Amino acid sequence: MKPIDVFKHEISGMAKELNMRDWDLTVTEGKINTDDEANVISSSQSRVASIIMSKSIKKDESYIRRVGRHESWHLFLANYRELARNRWTTEAELDREEERMCTVLEKFELV
Repeated sequence: MKPIDVFKHEISGMAKELNMRDWDLTVTEGKINTDDEANVISSSQSRVASIIMSKSIKKDESYIRRVGRHESWHLFLANYRELARNRWTTEAELDREEERMCTVLEKFELV
C-alpha cells in the first residue's frame, strides 16, 4: 500500500471511531512549509477539513498510521478549539462540547 493510502485509511477509520462521519474530509499528499509530517485545515462550523500528509514523511506504515491518528485527534478537537478562541463563547457551550468529547472518548479502551 502506498503511504498516502495508509494515511487515508487511518484517517477514515478514526473518523468513524470518533463519530466524525458528518465531516467532509479531503486527504491529500503535498508539500508542507513546516517541519510537520501533516497538517489539518478545518472549519468546525461547516464541518469541512483538508488533511495534508507531507511528501517527505517517513515511509514506515506504523509511523504513518500514528501520524494519521494524531491528525484525527486535532480534527476531533477542532470545535473545542474554535469555541475557546471565540470571546463570545459561553461556559455552557464549552461544557456541552467537553461532554460531547468525553462521551466519544469513554468508548476507547486503554491498551
